[in-house]
Amino acid sequence: MPTSQIKSYDQEIWPQCTIRTTEVGFSPKGKPPLLFIHGYGGTGSIYFDLFKPLSEHFHAYFIDMLGMGLSSRETYDAATAEDTH
Repeated sequence: MPTSQIKSYDQEIWPQCTIRTTEVGFSPKGKPPLLFIHGYGGTGSIYFDLFKPLSEHFHAYFIDMLGMGLSSRETYDAATAEDTH
C-alpha cells in the first residue's frame, strides 16, 4: 500500500499527552468509520496487513492505547517495590 494512502500522527488528548493514530481509507470520502484498538501490550501496527483490504471499504482508524506503541506514557521512576503503591 503506498504511504500516500496512510496517515499516521499523534493526536493530542490533553497537554503533553498524545495517542498515536493511523488512518487508511480516508479517500474517497463517505466510507463508514471503523476503529481498531489493540489488546494489552500491543500496538496499532499489528493490523498492518489489514490496511489495504479495509481501506477499500472503510475509513479505518488504528490507535495505540496510552502507554503502548508510539502513544504517550507516564514516567515510571519507582526504585523499590514500596514506591509502586
